[in-house]
Amino acid sequence: MTKNTIILIVLVSLAYGGYSILASSTERESVESNLNIVPSTSTDAEENIISNIPDERFGADGQEDPVTGPTKFTMADIATHNNASSCYTAVRGTVYNLTNFIAKHPGGAANILKICGKDGTDAFQKRHEGRSGPEEELKSHEIGILVQ
Repeated sequence: MTKNTIILIVLVSLAYGGYSILASSTERESVESNLNIVPSTSTDAEENIISNIPDERFGADGQEDPVTGPTKFTMADIATHNNASSCYTAVRGTVYNLTNFIAKHPGGAANILKICGKDGTDAFQKRHEGRSGPEEELKSHEIGILVQ
């Protein structure tokens, strides 16, 4: 490699990567702050906090709509998720995606498969009513609310 080639490589490296070395910390902070155009949280006109951070508890896409609230499902929507590959159920008006919990259910997969695509309120309450452990587990799979 010639001396001129080495000098050229060094100059190009400085031009692309040297900015952060040569720029003052104030200049870097100014440039870096302009890169974050969409804040992770903001407020609406009524001072309600709106988050742009995904929340796996809501919606098939893992996002809660900050304007309309949680994702809404009808029983017809839930009925299409009626097997081990996609298992939704409703319990007391809240919709849950139990697909990843089927194999982990302490009472066996068959008990969860019975409520896939259906309102599982009666089955859940008969077996677990008043027990905090099952309630907490169920809540961890919440994806929305049931509407008529």
